[in-house]
Amino acid sequence: MNYQKVFDWEANREYGFILQISGEPVSPENYYDPARYNTGYTDSDGEFRPVGCHGWFWDLISDGMSGPQFSLDPEARSAVYQYLQSHAPGVFDFEGDRLTLYDKSRYLSRRTFQSWRDILKKLATVSPDEYDTENAALLMNALNEYFDLDKKDGFYVDLGNGPTDFMTLGNFLRKIQPGDSFYVGAMIWYRVREEHANIYWVC
Repeated sequence: MNYQKVFDWEANREYGFILQISGEPVSPENYYDPARYNTGYTDSDGEFRPVGCHGWFWDLISDGMSGPQFSLDPEARSAVYQYLQSHAPGVFDFEGDRLTLYDKSRYLSRRTFQSWRDILKKLATVSPDEYDTENAALLMNALNEYFDLDKKDGFYVDLGNGPTDFMTLGNFLRKIQPGDSFYVGAMIWYRVREEHANIYWVC
């Protein structure tokens, strides 16, 4: 299957990915199952109610998941790595399923942080007369929007030890240093909820 065509990387932001990350190589029998992220139940009104530590992810971000076989498909893995390289250029050195952090600064700065700082500078120059105007309110809204976007990313990382170990790629990069290496286990694609399809990708 041509996954590049299926996901249409550049034109379609409908899909994102969860990467199982470990300090040691992960054998296929230990790959996480997608059901890890969409556990829950359907109530009497037909509404899906998420439960468990990743319930928020299904409820807020995702409304679909790949099956377990996706992680085992070499073509799928290659396609995800190619997209990770284009999504985070110059960040990782790749050697099979082993990724080594090379440089995180450009990725973290270009996505939202610099824009967020630029808005902070503009807010610092707002005069008392301008404080209550529509312009100041728009700047505050933009500031909150960039801060919120930084918490949401097409790529998520799951370190596996609990709810706080499930995070965006950006937050993961803030916790590691150049030269740190790790291994990718399961790769799970998810379909972004339609109402958020244009929100969670800012490149």
